Amino acid sequence: MASKSTDDPLYKLTGLNSVDLAETLALNPRAYMALKGAVAERHLWLYLGDLARRGELVKVRSGSGDFEKDFYVQTPHSKREFIIECKNVEVAKTTTASTLRAYFEFLVSSKIIPENELVEFFSNKFHSLKEIPDHALKELLDCIPQRFRESGLPRYQFSAERACVNELDLGDNALAYLQCFEEHPLSIDFQRTRNARDDTKGDGKMNRYYKIGELDVVAACLFSRTLRWEFIFCPAKHLPKNLKFEGRYSNRLSINPKHLFNIITLAHSPRVLPEEKNRKDP
Repeated sequence: MASKSTDDPLYKLTGLNSVDLAETLALNPRAYMALKGAVAERHLWLYLGDLARRGELVKVRSGSGDFEKDFYVQTPHSKREFIIECKNVEVAKTTTASTLRAYFEFLVSSKIIPENELVEFFSNKFHSLKEIPDHALKELLDCIPQRFRESGLPRYQFSAERACVNELDLGDNALAYLQCFEEHPLSIDFQRTRNARDDTKGDGKMNRYYKIGELDVVAACLFSRTLRWEFIFCPAKHLPKNLKFEGRYSNRLSINPKHLFNIITLAHSPRVLPEEKNRKDP
């Protein structure tokens, strides 16, 4: 165990050293997922600040208060601030038998869970992972510890292994980078958290969906799929509309690499956001 240090900021905040805190988050994937949202925002703040220092942006500020957005930026080519919301992409799905089997094989090959422990869940009915039929894999998933079922580090590591982006760089070749995800497209659960609502009267579920026109850009953090704190940017004008609630964006966003023109990098494309004369500020 790492020694305690009263000078460690993490220890001051939690009473735990970094090793104990990391173990706590590993055992509580929901807590880690919530924290990861705040960490992504911090990484984006640092990235936007770097763009400002390089002159790509002339103004960057973070939102404050319940009804402000994550970030407000201004480019040398804009007359107003653009509003950015930061979201994490979702972890790679394991909803099919083939991806679920691949996930179990990853857990075994990475020495995260021994194969004999997986087999033992079936009371020695099978002798290897290969012998377990596809229809029993969902039952096996329900048996393993929660930290492996939900969006914790093992799931992110599995997602990164399947993405195969290790030899590519997002900044140098974004198209090739994003094409790595064609088999399992990048997706975002684009809505406010359960405890967050806007101030509109009406259906509580509707108020979790963002209003059309209340933001300009979605910044998608790729960590859940790549283990890299990198971002791709999508102009709000390309976001799908909600089919049930008029005037709201859909909460299901899927980023298609074939539509790369929908994805912007502010550092390289400062003109991509028009001045949108008819935009309604919230």
